[in-house]
Amino acid sequence: SISALWSNPILNFTSEKIIQESLVSHPSASLASEAVEMFKVVNLFITTKLDSLCLEYHILSLQQLTSQCLIQPELQDELYCQVLRQVSGTPDRPISYTLQSWYLLALLIPIFLPTRKLFRWYLEAFLNRFAHSIDKQQTTAVVEAASLC
Repeated sequence: SISALWSNPILNFTSEKIIQESLVSHPSASLASEAVEMFKVVNLFITTKLDSLCLEYHILSLQQLTSQCLIQPELQDELYCQVLRQVSGTPDRPISYTLQSWYLLALLIPIFLPTRKLFRWYLEAFLNRFAHSIDKQQTTAVVEAASLC
């Protein structure tokens, strides 16, 4: 059922600093290992304060993530799952983390989309679901960040 999809723990926020295994299956152990390492970069991108002092870090992190996924397209779906998982957030999470998750998603979309039809469908459904579920609990900043997608 569709409600089971939205509550799937693989696609929902985790407070884990490091995931222990990749979120999607990969053809080799080395790709699965790279997926776990990629999450460290995603997590640091999201949790490092976005200000003028750290701007270069964010640019380099984005370059690292996108370059890795363009060289190894098998990791593109993994990256989307990791970012969507962080975007889903929780109310007790710092708002800056949710914002930066949305910014990262907005930066990824014009560079590449998920490679598998299922993941492209999920991305579109996720964005539509968010757009139709905006309520007073959503801060203006989060809504504006999400609108970039």
